[in-house]
Amino acid sequence: MKPSLIVTFVAAAMLAIGCASGRVWYKPGATMEDFRADMAKCEYEAMLAVRHPSQRYRSEIVAAIDISLQRCELIAAGMRARGWQRITKTQAQTIGIEPGR
Repeated sequence: MKPSLIVTFVAAAMLAIGCASGRVWYKPGATMEDFRADMAKCEYEAMLAVRHPSQRYRSEIVAAIDISLQRCELIAAGMRARGWQRITKTQAQTIGIEPGR
């Protein structure tokens, strides 16, 4: 496997792990389509905003993790700015929303 492919895979995995906190996004009255649209916008904006690590690293993997974590923070900030909040999966089930988002 090429080193750049490994770095890409590790970065994607770290983004998924870093953004997954056992909580789900919730916005009163929003549909799954609303969620997907807002999340896609936030992910796109974060991708455009963060293209380089916040500092120089000796390892490409560490740099990729840094980029992923920065993007994760921006995605969360963007979702909050659009009116979404993080709630626990138990809270989601109590109010009857899909816990998979």
